[in-house]
Amino acid sequence: MADISYITKKYLVLLLGAVFVVSFGFSLYYKIRPTVDAKAYNNIAWNLARGNGYIEDQKNAATPERDDAIVRVGPGYEFFLAGTYVVFGHHIWIVWLLQALLRVGTVYILFRMAMLLLTENSARESIGLLAAAFFGFMPDLIILSGMLLAETLYLFMCMLALYVSLRALEANKTPLFASISWGIAALVRPTALAVAILYAIGAYIIKRKVFLVISILLFPFLFLGAWSLRNSLLFNKPLFTTTAGAYALWVGNNPDAIGGFDKTPEIQKIRDGHHSVELSEIGMQKYFDFLRENPLQFMALQIKKTSMYFSIVRPTGFWFFLMNKPAEQLLTLVFSALATAFLFIVGGAGMCLYATRREKYAWFLVSTALLQPLTVIPLYVETRYRAPFFPFLAFFAAYTLYMLWQYRKESASYIYRALCIVGILVLLLTLSDAIYSYNVIMERLHSLFMRL
Repeated sequence: MADISYITKKYLVLLLGAVFVVSFGFSLYYKIRPTVDAKAYNNIAWNLARGNGYIEDQKNAATPERDDAIVRVGPGYEFFLAGTYVVFGHHIWIVWLLQALLRVGTVYILFRMAMLLLTENSARESIGLLAAAFFGFMPDLIILSGMLLAETLYLFMCMLALYVSLRALEANKTPLFASISWGIAALVRPTALAVAILYAIGAYIIKRKVFLVISILLFPFLFLGAWSLRNSLLFNKPLFTTTAGAYALWVGNNPDAIGGFDKTPEIQKIRDGHHSVELSEIGMQKYFDFLRENPLQFMALQIKKTSMYFSIVRPTGFWFFLMNKPAEQLLTLVFSALATAFLFIVGGAGMCLYATRREKYAWFLVSTALLQPLTVIPLYVETRYRAPFFPFLAFFAAYTLYMLWQYRKESASYIYRALCIVGILVLLLTLSDAIYSYNVIMERLHSLFMRL
């Protein structure tokens, strides 16, 4: 950290320590038990650690083709858990510890990325600290680090891959380490492949070297290809990584869909009576049928999901572990809503400012940020799926505050204009979501206040 001033080093160390204490302390305080997806990841990992193979139900150890682990997004996070269990035993508090450390690592990478992107800016250290703090203390992300869910590992790998990719581009080096990082990130969530492809396109435009593109995409395609081949051979069907994609498309896009992970009676009946490989084929066919037969409803549903994604009235907090703690749940909802509103409005304005001022790698950074909602909205929207958007918004929010401070004595009307435009847009999307989902929102609030 020779390129950082002494005072910044002190603040950075304090910040990293605070993020670790808050993240790990939250996990130890609530001791959230694995349920639903987390329970499935835990079961798969524990079976892997014991040598039973990549299965969710131990009964299927001898016949893995009968198991339904393939419906879970992965296998990156499951292998991460399995490795942890092999080394440390089946102790979930070790996972919480490692995920707190991953959060610290992601915060540090975000700080370094700000330093890299704003090389010529004398306030880059302050912007980096602000961005790191906004990300580090985002309530939604603190909660996710206390669960056995893939988001914490995914954010770390994506930010690491992004940072080392930009470093390699600056140093004119072959980005093999970046390629490995993108490959691991894509194993955790295949949506990382879209960012890797975007980076490869940008690198080719800048350097005009085909070998550079090949080296960037080598490990993402190698890792995903190997896992896809394994699954295709096991189930005698051509599969891309898992069966989760087609299933998610159907759940989020059908005549009775409301935008979230809400299975209709028809979907649940087919889900209960079929293996996920068959379910994937049915789901893909149903998705295209819906698109062909109800194009206007399909488009309206995408607009509805967009409003859900950017809505302020969808904070985190409606988790099972808070159901018996209504006061804590209310505080969580309030802090999450405020933090989300701040990042969406101030971060969104910063994205516009960063692009219009043509800052370093502006087109790539903004495009990468926008890819995060674009890879979620076509499927279905859940609050935690917004997590990959937050590190970008944290950086852009810090940039907006810098701009406001920098031009406080001059005309800053265009900054306020950006804030107003983005703020109005977010409020309109929130209002649209509130109208669409009025009954659901009121039912949740009524349930909360009845328990206070």
